[in-house]
Amino acid sequence: MRFHRLALAAIAALLPAMAFAHGGGGGAVYVPVYIGGGGVMQVPGAKTGDYSQIHTIAIVSALGQKLMIGNPGLIMKHEAVDVSDWNLDDDVAATLRRYLAPRFKFAEVSYDRAKLATIDNDSNSNSTQALHDYLAALPAQGVDAFVVVRPDAEHATPLESGLWLSLFGNSAPVVVADYELDVIDARSLQVIGHAFSRIQTRQGGPIAFVRFETARDLAIDPDQPPTAPQRANLKIWFDDVVKRSLVDTLRALNLGIALPGAGTRALVRIPDDKWPFAKIKNVAIVSALGDDVALDHRGAWFVHDTDTIPSTGIDLDARIEALVAQSLDKRFTVKPAAGADRAKIAKFDLPYTQAALATPIDGLTRTAISTHTSSCSSTRAP
Repeated sequence: MRFHRLALAAIAALLPAMAFAHGGGGGAVYVPVYIGGGGVMQVPGAKTGDYSQIHTIAIVSALGQKLMIGNPGLIMKHEAVDVSDWNLDDDVAATLRRYLAPRFKFAEVSYDRAKLATIDNDSNSNSTQALHDYLAALPAQGVDAFVVVRPDAEHATPLESGLWLSLFGNSAPVVVADYELDVIDARSLQVIGHAFSRIQTRQGGPIAFVRFETARDLAIDPDQPPTAPQRANLKIWFDDVVKRSLVDTLRALNLGIALPGAGTRALVRIPDDKWPFAKIKNVAIVSALGDDVALDHRGAWFVHDTDTIPSTGIDLDARIEALVAQSLDKRFTVKPAAGADRAKIAKFDLPYTQAALATPIDGLTRTAISTHTSSCSSTRAP
């Protein structure tokens, strides 16, 4: 038994980590479970130190030089794409300056981003000396510390570091941003603060690896260069994901700076002439997540356990319908969903295709209501 476990663990290290939520057949929703080292995989803890002697900093970023497209497994297909023209590192520096300005002064130093990005920094590499040599060669007179942003991999496979568009089977592509944010003393070149990239989507919510599912039209063949529209879309995704995760990663360093709360976003009202569904006035809200909660544990290869428990007393559908009604713009009038059969709707399978969006939903009846806003899934959904 021990041999089989070791063999499975070794093989699993060559395969991509299933580290993201996935919507499966029948609209099922899977809650991600990170498995590594025999337990739940968590974002590595941050190192924080004494920043009292740090007054002037130089920002050095080499995260946005390349994007890996494909499957991060060691024996899987993936290709690197040069994205230095995105100027993502300029955006990183601007974001850091925005939040660090009340606490620190800034010094400009000339550095080679491409060279820094080539320093191996994965779970099987010790790049300390190479990074020291790189920073020691920089013109840093008057600088107390370097704030360094570079690709990192402290978990999963050694290949999975930096920016990835991860592809796995028929699942939606996943945007990955694995990097480290370091505060390094410019004189001793010792690390004062270190944090691995992280994201926290809401206050009090879990701290997670930076992974977001994207649109399926970004399922790019690694052997084919991305088209111009795909590159433009990818730039938007990675620019947003990196900026958002930088805030949460900065928070982990405890630098004594004011930061937005977890999950905070600036919302801008949509102009009236660009409103979606402009002709829709009346809506009915129907939630049919079902009465059961699925407990789904997926491990390496054939390790897969499922169980179902009733969600008696939660009344989840009513709560969802009320929350959606409260969140809708005031231009909509919410009316009862007469004749809605939630049991049928819960069993409805909506395929992941554009054509499927026009499929009539079994369980909804034609009414005088202009449209339905539905939240549907199978009874396996939590």
